[in-house]
Amino acid sequence: MVFSQFFSRFSSRKKAPKTRNEKPTKQKPNAKKKSARILLPSKDEHIRLTLQEAEKYAAQKKYKLAIQAINKGLNAGLPTPKLLNQKAHYLAESGIYTPAQEIWKKLKNDPDNPELAGDAAQSLKLCQQRQTALPKQTRALLKYFHTLAKNKQQPLQFIPKPKDWKTNNDLTAIIAKEAEHLRGKGHAKLSQLIIERALSEGFRSPTVLQQQALTLAVSGNLQDAKAILNNLLKNENTPKLKRGIQKSLQDLDAEQKQYSKNRSRHLLLRCSNYALANNWKPQHLPKLGAKKAKTSDPEAKKLTIKEIKSIVDAGKSKVALGMIDILFKFYNHAPQALQLKAKTLLDSNQIDSAIEALQPLLTSQKSSDATKALKLARNGITEKAKQLSEQQTADEAISFFINKHLQHGIAPEFNDQIGSILSKSSNEDTAIGDRELRQQELQLQFNSALIDHLEARLKKTA
Repeated sequence: MVFSQFFSRFSSRKKAPKTRNEKPTKQKPNAKKKSARILLPSKDEHIRLTLQEAEKYAAQKKYKLAIQAINKGLNAGLPTPKLLNQKAHYLAESGIYTPAQEIWKKLKNDPDNPELAGDAAQSLKLCQQRQTALPKQTRALLKYFHTLAKNKQQPLQFIPKPKDWKTNNDLTAIIAKEAEHLRGKGHAKLSQLIIERALSEGFRSPTVLQQQALTLAVSGNLQDAKAILNNLLKNENTPKLKRGIQKSLQDLDAEQKQYSKNRSRHLLLRCSNYALANNWKPQHLPKLGAKKAKTSDPEAKKLTIKEIKSIVDAGKSKVALGMIDILFKFYNHAPQALQLKAKTLLDSNQIDSAIEALQPLLTSQKSSDATKALKLARNGITEKAKQLSEQQTADEAISFFINKHLQHGIAPEFNDQIGSILSKSSNEDTAIGDRELRQQELQLQFNSALIDHLEARLKKTA
């Protein structure tokens, strides 16, 4: 329509016939020629450019902007079938199923576009199947949220339970509200886990992303938070939401400072609630509701670590590990807590998890932390090798000892306990009186086994 009107202007502008007395005007030699008129692109080219722009947004999962680009083309009078089909796809990807299905129902009966009609019929069928499966998937997601919250000893206030959920609930808005509530109560980690899972399941909106940014901010990730908010500000067109994002950016630093100010109180409160929920009466943490001067960050960490030690000594390793996890939700640096975690995991025969927990200390710039962590890791591997030597052959125990060190990037070193294991399988004369000479022989035997293992690994990688 727009193009037909455009071209009709040129066809209607016919030149009037010249009169007898009218002399043709001569163009001056140096006169500039009039610039040629710029023609609009053809309809097909305009459609291609519109779809290209929409696809650019869709590739970034910005379906709202992709739909806006399609609508712009439709409002300009472009042929509708191809653009409408693509708009329906973007609507479906956004979870807006009913309008998408209405478009495909019309297109599947289009006799002038049999290929497009076939695609519309197939898309309609898939969309209906997806919509039918959605309630089941949503209820499974809600169950996951409530199970996660229960494990964190923090019931949810706004996200409905699976049996209470209704299809007309705006779950995206509810998730954003729950995340904001949890963050305000000091449960930033739980808020973050809920948001991440919601986004992975397709519950993506500016409000959810805004809550993600604010949750990251109170967890100390200011740079990531600002990046999300700035990206939202760049792509959002709603004035009210833009103002909210701008305010969040302004309040970001203040919110981080406020949370840091109350961090110690939040930690002690969470640990006390966690202990009581797991049938443990706190021995070092302040009593709930007790009026006390503000506890400093170092003091809060110290009290929590003392409590964890008491729990470990009582043999409640699972409860101790849970409290250690809570501590690290509030503070990134707590070497003593990492050592306690590693010891507890080693006692539970979880050697790989123990060494992984020690990794931040093994690579620490502080030599004392690195040395303690290395000693703890080596002792754990040695102890496990000793246990294996009582159940299996000495060679198998030594093989485990060497491989486990190499697996975690730790250099295997000979020690007296490894010497005791080797002596069980040694063919050398055990009656040698010179203990030092005997140790040297065992050391050579260990070195030989280590070289064999390293050569085997090299061949395998080659």
